[in-house]
Amino acid sequence: MESPPGPSDVIKSEPTSAVADDARPGSASGDAYLLTSNIDLEQLDLYQEGGYHPVHIGDKLGTQGRYQVLHKLGQGGFGTVWLCSDQTTRKYVALKIHISCIAEDRLFDLRVAGLEWSSPGREYIAVPTDHFIVTGPNGKHQCLVLPVFGSPVAPDLWRTLPEGTDGWLVRLHVALQATQAMGFLHRHKICHGDFRPANILIHLQSFDHLGKDELLSLLGPPARSEVRTRSGNKPSKSFPEYLVYPAELSRLTSQYMSGKICVIDFGEAYFFSTPPELLGIADSYLPPEELVVLDLTGEQDSSDAAKDDDCAGNSDAHEGSPSRQPQQSLSRKPGTHRPVKGPAHDMWALGCTLFEIMVQIPLFYMIQDRDELLAEMVRLFGKFPDPLWDQWKARKDWFDDHGKWLRRGHISLEKYLALPRDKRDDSRRTGLPEDLQGEMAHLLRRILRYEPEARASAEQLCPDELVRILDKNLEDRGVKTAAAGPSSPSAALSFEWLLESSSPSEVIQQRDDDVPQSEGSSACAGPVHP
Repeated sequence: MESPPGPSDVIKSEPTSAVADDARPGSASGDAYLLTSNIDLEQLDLYQEGGYHPVHIGDKLGTQGRYQVLHKLGQGGFGTVWLCSDQTTRKYVALKIHISCIAEDRLFDLRVAGLEWSSPGREYIAVPTDHFIVTGPNGKHQCLVLPVFGSPVAPDLWRTLPEGTDGWLVRLHVALQATQAMGFLHRHKICHGDFRPANILIHLQSFDHLGKDELLSLLGPPARSEVRTRSGNKPSKSFPEYLVYPAELSRLTSQYMSGKICVIDFGEAYFFSTPPELLGIADSYLPPEELVVLDLTGEQDSSDAAKDDDCAGNSDAHEGSPSRQPQQSLSRKPGTHRPVKGPAHDMWALGCTLFEIMVQIPLFYMIQDRDELLAEMVRLFGKFPDPLWDQWKARKDWFDDHGKWLRRGHISLEKYLALPRDKRDDSRRTGLPEDLQGEMAHLLRRILRYEPEARASAEQLCPDELVRILDKNLEDRGVKTAAAGPSSPSAALSFEWLLESSSPSEVIQQRDDDVPQSEGSSACAGPVHP
């Protein structure tokens, strides 16, 4: 496996223009519309100055057109991501093209690439292998080249596994890796800021040998939605001729899975010393102390607010920069306490994410209202401590003064972890074994504590709880492990091992080359193919 790049290894190519000489910057117009549904597509009105760069299948970007666009991988508030062929290495890569209001000094990915890489968890962090600028009608766009990653770790991880696999064992291993990844970031005093399954992807390998046509036959050809104008005129240069629906990477099944996850998207990351005022993460991953204040002040969804501020120049990822300064007290309602953002917020998001990995549905499923979210937390974990309980104005709609639920029905974390077997009796989707339900409930309660300072750290969970739980469940299945703790074989297991261990009495033999290396190996850095 190649070593991850340091700051000097992330190549900065010369700025490349992908527009014709006669192209002039334009702004989005209400005249433009899509010919088909906009579900699973980026917002068309963000194709304007400061927004997305228009991309077409077959475009060549980077120095001397090094990266040819083959398909689309996804989109988000900060840019679009494309499957490309690297004409120099003959490998497949992911190219992330940021909206043009994101400047280079605000790319936290480049900061992460410069970290020291000799501690556990570093192999689960995605870092760029190339960095360049593309100039288009909507401005200058920072571009990052990354390995190609697969599907998120939830909700459809099971689809990538062979039939007959005990999916919960794979999910438990994924949960361990996710915790190790957060531990690595926190050791370097970095909060991810948007830690959730959508930003934790399965690393892919072993498909660089596929020709372009063969790869596209697996993924399916790029489906397009043409951009039209109500006036009948040709759309402005700010728009592409069409938008592209993302490829279905779940079609690349277990034979292309490396056995490792990769944490992506550092657009909301920040240093412990310079927390933002708002977090760019969905409410369902926010801790109660944050939700109560947001509800009290009547602020919009934090993820929307953070993204709005980002293009106003108020969200910089560079430590000590003017726009990412320590929190200032807000002139909100008198007596409102603004919780300081930090690793405890990340840990709450991790707790929600671990549940979602294990069960493959969100902990707070289909709940959009903040008061309903808070009510569900109290039902699961009990009454909030003071003054948080008194600050929650809607509590009397749900509970009495002692925190007793006023409505019918009882829930528990164990009950949620014990989801019934899939109707089709598919072992890949089974719930957790009964003994594991209790162990995971205990672990999650250590993380999802109301008092931020009482939440378990990622460092505490990695060497102790998760490795022990994984080792125990492997041994219960007849899979012998040499030792417990961070040096256990479970810390080096690949999906291949886990899939092969489906048969009871199977014995995993530890091999020298299976032990996690202490220096410079990373599944998430460097070319896709090892």
